[in-house]
Amino acid sequence: MLERYWLDSTGSYIYVDRTVPLFLTQNETTLLLTAEIREPYIRKANKTILKYRYCSFENAKKAQLDAISTVFAKPGWVPDRGMVQYPIWSTWAVYKSNISERSVYEYASSIKQHEFPNSVLEIDDMWETCYGSLTIDTKRFPDMKRHVSELKRLGYRVTLWAHPFINEGCEPTYTIAREAGYLVKSQNGSLHTRWWNGDAAIIDFTNAAAAKWFANRLKKVQNDTGFDSFKFDAGESSYSPQVPVYANMSDDHPDTYLRAYVQTLNEFGNMIEIRVATGIQDISPLLRMNDRNTKWSGPLAFDTMIPALLQMNIVGYPFVMPDMIGGNGYNDDVLTEEMYVRWVQLNVFMPVLQFSLPPWTFSPEVRIGRIFFRHSCTEFDERCEYSFYPFHLSGSRNH
Repeated sequence: MLERYWLDSTGSYIYVDRTVPLFLTQNETTLLLTAEIREPYIRKANKTILKYRYCSFENAKKAQLDAISTVFAKPGWVPDRGMVQYPIWSTWAVYKSNISERSVYEYASSIKQHEFPNSVLEIDDMWETCYGSLTIDTKRFPDMKRHVSELKRLGYRVTLWAHPFINEGCEPTYTIAREAGYLVKSQNGSLHTRWWNGDAAIIDFTNAAAAKWFANRLKKVQNDTGFDSFKFDAGESSYSPQVPVYANMSDDHPDTYLRAYVQTLNEFGNMIEIRVATGIQDISPLLRMNDRNTKWSGPLAFDTMIPALLQMNIVGYPFVMPDMIGGNGYNDDVLTEEMYVRWVQLNVFMPVLQFSLPPWTFSPEVRIGRIFFRHSCTEFDERCEYSFYPFHLSGSRNH
């Protein structure tokens, strides 16, 4: 999430037009903005203009209110109500990519056994035969349609993890996409890029035919299996082979790719979540924070969550989804009971609760109560009255 907006405590702000090929140098005392035609911008014009807006007000609040009304677009829709009302449960942190029909069903059954509510259950990495195939791995999930039906009988809506990459060697998908011209090329014609799951190419969503091909394949998975929606990952233009040449590059700006990606994903409705945003306040659904580390402090740690939430709100993204409670447990990170309880306490005041590592992981002394909504209607209705029952923590010194 990156925006060309700077707000200071004295009541001034700067906003640089999104079409400007912008470079910046910033430290504690200096902000240097430069418009320059060079990589990753590929425009061949003879000159460019540093177009920006500078405004000064009595205080920071008035400055921010002006920016919200004049600079940032407004969301055109809101996320699915259930995903805000009840917790999201993900297989990622608890299983990583070691998932199967058995492990997912056992996880879902445990959630129900402990009487926790849910909005959706997310099946994360790795369900495909290879990254980008969008074909169910029948060794892990012998009958995905039946499996999804069983999860729905337990009361879940079910979503699936998806991404824009096709790994090299993932055949025949890679060859089909390459021969059809659906993949991003660099200026020297290379398709190669690398992401956290290996060497790959990336689909060019500025190519309308490529975007349709991707969406139709996902819709087929959805129709064949009964999945309700998707958790979308990646989408940053920096994952393109450098320097990228997109099929349609308005203003010769690489962020054109990000917007085209999110516009394609929006076809799947308001239950989706994404993790990228630059100038998409008008089309952004639920925006997820990047993966958090299971640490009290440091890069992407527990103490970064409030600043991240506030920053994303300030630049026009109100529907923010914090990462998983307790973090992702990467490397040798240790999730203690106290850290877990504090993480719950923090997230309960944010828009969304997302669990993966379950509360019953810890000793019986730690009890984390459930969220209930009391109302007089059987279905959610804005005319009904709702009361929020806060988390009750018992059995430890953390109350």
